[in-house]
Amino acid sequence: MANPEYHWMYQTKLWKQLRVAILRDNPLCAACMRRGNYTTATVVHHIVAHKGDWNLFSDAKNLESICNLCHNSDMQSIERIGYDKRTEVDGWPLDSEHPFNGGLIKNGSSHYIPTYVMFPNHIPKSPIPLTMVCGAPASGKSTYVSIHKSEHDIVIDLDDILQEMFGLSRLSDKVMRHKGLEKRNRMLSDLHKFKNKNINAWFISGSPQSGARQKWVDMLRPINVLMIMSDRSTCLNRLKHDVHRRNNYHDQSMAVNRWFDNYTPRKGDVLI
Repeated sequence: MANPEYHWMYQTKLWKQLRVAILRDNPLCAACMRRGNYTTATVVHHIVAHKGDWNLFSDAKNLESICNLCHNSDMQSIERIGYDKRTEVDGWPLDSEHPFNGGLIKNGSSHYIPTYVMFPNHIPKSPIPLTMVCGAPASGKSTYVSIHKSEHDIVIDLDDILQEMFGLSRLSDKVMRHKGLEKRNRMLSDLHKFKNKNINAWFISGSPQSGARQKWVDMLRPINVLMIMSDRSTCLNRLKHDVHRRNNYHDQSMAVNRWFDNYTPRKGDVLI
């Protein structure tokens, strides 16, 4: 329930217009979608608590649609334990106060990456044959693509994008990841430029949850969704022998375990 001190803000014409627009444009619960589920939204929620700040209160980018159950349960949880337990579609905790983020993210920890950046809904169907390749960190996704792609194929991989932009491929800095995700989304949207050029595209994504993969399928219409099903111990062992990962083994191993803990199968995936 909103603080009575801020009740007047919810009675303003601007808020009522914002509420209608957010629910109209985002009719599904963002919190449920992050868990791979689809539920009709009924509440407009402030991602970062406004605490009376009008700019935060009225910023459309700080608003998301959620269902009543998530709103009530999440708010009660925050009040009880002091941080938001919700996660993004890749299992990454949203709240910078989450214990996981407190021990991991050193830079940009207060920066929030909106769901519409992590999981855009405006990207058109790929006009060229696209294969989606999913799996845990260190499962071998990039290796598989490098072996099977043709010389002029397009590869869209967040790690490669971050490497190109910042010189590091596995960043925990949320500001940099935000910029990398925006470029990834532009690359997916720009596939139409390659229509009729006889090339293929490869989209590499972790996407452990079936609901997340299904949403990508509904949007991009890939010809295949390949799951690189290396087991947990294999992925963890590869981290120790990868010169680019072993110096950050603790964080990387947490990412591997988080992927396997969140994985759900989807009918139609091709297991490799």
